Amino acid sequence: MANINRIISSNVPLVLKCRHSTREKLHYSYGTNDLSYLEDRKKVILMDKAVWVTWENQRRNKSLSKKLGVTLFQLEINSHRILRYPILILKTLMVLLKHRPRILFAQNPSIILALFIVIYGQIFGKRSVIDCHNAGVYPFEGKVFWATQIARYIFRNSHLIIVTNESLKAYVESHGGEAYILPDPFPSIKENKDVQLAGELNFLLICTWAADEPYKEVFEAFSSLNKNWVLYVTGNSKGKEKYLSQSLPSNVVLTGYIPDEDFDDLLNSCDCVIDLTTREDCLVCGAYEAVAVGKPVILSGTDALKAYFLDAAIYTENNVEQIAVAVKQVAMDLSSATKRVIDYRKTQEEKWNIMLNRLVQKVTDLK
Repeated sequence: MANINRIISSNVPLVLKCRHSTREKLHYSYGTNDLSYLEDRKKVILMDKAVWVTWENQRRNKSLSKKLGVTLFQLEINSHRILRYPILILKTLMVLLKHRPRILFAQNPSIILALFIVIYGQIFGKRSVIDCHNAGVYPFEGKVFWATQIARYIFRNSHLIIVTNESLKAYVESHGGEAYILPDPFPSIKENKDVQLAGELNFLLICTWAADEPYKEVFEAFSSLNKNWVLYVTGNSKGKEKYLSQSLPSNVVLTGYIPDEDFDDLLNSCDCVIDLTTREDCLVCGAYEAVAVGKPVILSGTDALKAYFLDAAIYTENNVEQIAVAVKQVAMDLSSATKRVIDYRKTQEEKWNIMLNRLVQKVTDLK
C-alpha cells in the first residue's frame, strides 16, 4: 500500500522504478477442487492428473487453472534470457518429472515453454494443451520467420490449442492445429479498501507500454480534457515516456509497476478503466478486470472486442479525437455505464461456465 499512497497523493506525473533482481522466484499455486457444476465427477479425478505451467505472472493463468482444478506452477526468474531460459526449462522438467502428470497445460507466450511442453509430451506420451494468447499465435506480430514456424509446429503437434476468439481459432486450424475457444474467466478480485484518488473523475489506463497500445493518443486526449479528470497509467514504461513528442499532461500519472494488491486497490477505486489495442483479434485483459469489479470500460472498437463485450463497453477508434469523445461519454452518464457492465457480467458468467464444461470434456477425451 505504500507505493499506491505515494502515487495518489501526487498531482504531478510520477514514475516509480521497479526493482530488478536475479534471484529466482518459484511460485506454487493450487487449483480448487470445487467443480460442482461439472456433471461427471470422473472428469475432476482425471483433471487432478494435470499441471499448468507458466513462466510469467498473468491473471488468466491463475483464474483458468483454478476454474479447471489444475495445479498451477508459476516459474519466474528475473535475469537475462541467456540464463533465464535454460534455468526455467530445467525447473519445468523437474516439476514434470516429480508430478508425472498425464495432461500438460502451458501458456504461450512463452513460445519456448510451449515448444518444450509439446516436445516433452511427444517423448513421454503426454497430452499437451497450450493456452495461446495473441502473441503466442502471432509471435513478434508474425514478422519473424523462425518464430512463426515454431508457432505453427506447436499448433500441429499439441493435442489442443486454447484461444480466445473465432479468428484465432480459424488461423490455428488453417495451420493444422485443433483449437477451442475459451475467453478469460472474470477474475476474482477482492473488494479492497478504496483509496482516495486525486481527480474529480479517475480513469485507469491498463498498459504494458507495448507496440499495439495507443497510449500516446490517450495521453494527448487527456491533455485536452478537464484537468480534474485524472488518468492513472499502470505498467513499467522502461523510460518510454522520455521519447514522447510532448511532455506528459499534468493530469496523467504514471504508477510504474505496482504489486497486485496495489493494482487491485487502484482498480476498485477508479471510476472507469481504459484498455486499448491495435490488434484486431485481441481480447484485452483489462476488459475482464473492469467487468469483474463492475467498472465502466473504454475499449478499442475491434470486431473481436465488440462481439464479446457487446454493450457492456464504450468503444472508440484509436485516435485522439475519438478517445476524448469516449471519455466524455462515460463522464456524462457514469451510472448507466456501470449498470450495463454489472448486467453483462451476470449473463456472461453463465455462458462461460458452459464453455468451460465443454473444454473439460474435450481435454478428458484426449487420446
